[in-house]
Amino acid sequence: MVAEAFDPTDSSEARGKNNRLLPHALAVLAYAPREGPTSWSTMFILQKIGDVLADLYELPDALTFYRSALALAERGAKFDSSNPHWQVAIAELHICIGEVLKDQGKRPAARDAYKAALATRERLTKIDPSNVDWRHALAECYVNIDPSLALWAIALDRSVATLLCKRTKVLVALR
Repeated sequence: MVAEAFDPTDSSEARGKNNRLLPHALAVLAYAPREGPTSWSTMFILQKIGDVLADLYELPDALTFYRSALALAERGAKFDSSNPHWQVAIAELHICIGEVLKDQGKRPAARDAYKAALATRERLTKIDPSNVDWRHALAECYVNIDPSLALWAIALDRSVATLLCKRTKVLVALR
């Protein structure tokens, strides 16, 4: 499966491998399902192509693939509303879109995308407040919207202190 062939690590070797996979992924998309439960793989392929294009700084094309993946994830969420994985994907895609828009200098639009991710992640953490991954992702959303909220996010969930300090270069001494 093409979706599983993409390397999720952020190394130059992984980026090279993913760049070589790009033409194959595009060919697979011509036959990929756009509806039903198997559309998850299609959404994932679209997101990974967007990731590769964003790494290549082909931002308009990356944005197109991310938006296509988001539309598919939103349809999947309507098709299978009890599956929280669609909501996680929707939030992640809003973040990807926000990053591209930020790189394009479209800060207000990027902020809107980050706010959409925040709203989705807030809903997820209300469903399962004990899910540490969702709480981490929620805290990161606050930082994406405004890095000065890093301390507030840490107060929300002390377990993300190290993660946020590394990502935002905020030095905090927690005692």
